[in-house]
Amino acid sequence: GFPWSCGVVFPNLTRQQFLTLVGIHTFSPRTLTSFRLGYTRPVNAEEDASNAAIPQELFFLPGATRFGRIQIPGLSSFGPNGGSPQANVLNSFQVSDDVILQRGPHGIKLGFEIHRYRADVFNNWGKYGWWSFNSLEDFLKAGPSGTSLWVTLPVSDSRHGFRQSLAGFYLQDEYRVRPNVQL
Repeated sequence: GFPWSCGVVFPNLTRQQFLTLVGIHTFSPRTLTSFRLGYTRPVNAEEDASNAAIPQELFFLPGATRFGRIQIPGLSSFGPNGGSPQANVLNSFQVSDDVILQRGPHGIKLGFEIHRYRADVFNNWGKYGWWSFNSLEDFLKAGPSGTSLWVTLPVSDSRHGFRQSLAGFYLQDEYRVRPNVQL
């Protein structure tokens, strides 16, 4: 289902995509390796579709394509979601490798893991205006005081791309002194 608010529906378009490939190779009973490749893509997007017919001359901003949002304390907000349409898309790439070398009582484990994150974010916060009143009385009096209108500048761009790479390496050296004691 979709959340409803004063004649406006907010369909949430969410999906998750995953792919993992694993390869394991045994060189000998004392030497083995495992290699992994992974890809993850969670997508969260939201649209809004107003079923309220509001004349364009009542929109908060000239040239706006949608009615803004009205907020009155104690009542449900009216109008489209302040950030819709919006989308958050993450592309995550993973690669890792582990090697195990066992030579009698002596063992070595080593490996690495690398992650690359690409997050693309978009929203329309304030693009159509957000008119907030301090009380129902201020709203009924056409807001003579205690009101605020929040809008984004027409030339602003709310698209952001965040990139990050993380790498980790490890080396573990162990020696079995006795069957029940390991250093």
